[in-house]
Amino acid sequence: MDRQHGVTLIELLISLTILATLIGFSAGSWRTVISRNQLAANSNQIIGLIRLARSEAVGKAPVLICARGSDCRKFGSTNGLSAILDYNNNGIWDSDDREIAHLDFGPETQVLWRSFRNQPHLRLDVRGTVYYQNGHFMLCRGDQGQKVIVSWIGKLRSERHPPSC
Repeated sequence: MDRQHGVTLIELLISLTILATLIGFSAGSWRTVISRNQLAANSNQIIGLIRLARSEAVGKAPVLICARGSDCRKFGSTNGLSAILDYNNNGIWDSDDREIAHLDFGPETQVLWRSFRNQPHLRLDVRGTVYYQNGHFMLCRGDQGQKVIVSWIGKLRSERHPPSC
């Protein structure tokens, strides 16, 4: 007796249907993981920018971290940050000042700055301190959020947080 080995068309279709369903469920999870990892990378970039600003400020001039494309008078929702050497120490970005670094996060990521004293920028003085100005940068990407918290002594930390942009 000769027996045929293999699978029927029905068995193949059922297997492919199950495989497609599993792939569909995992795709949503991957988008969440990618979004969360992108926010973590962006928060690490902000921490790096603040540390660079601190090292540039020491002994030179105060450094302002403000919304990209603004004059540092107002911080609305933005998708980029600039670090400015404020040579004339007037708290705004004008022709006497120099941009030392900037970050662009892309259109899907928004950044907000909130401070205890409602300042429109984070200011690091010539000693590299934040001049008793605690606050946080809130990063939002879809339904994910990440905070970069700056304490009043200049200590930095990052944590996941529900978005509030």
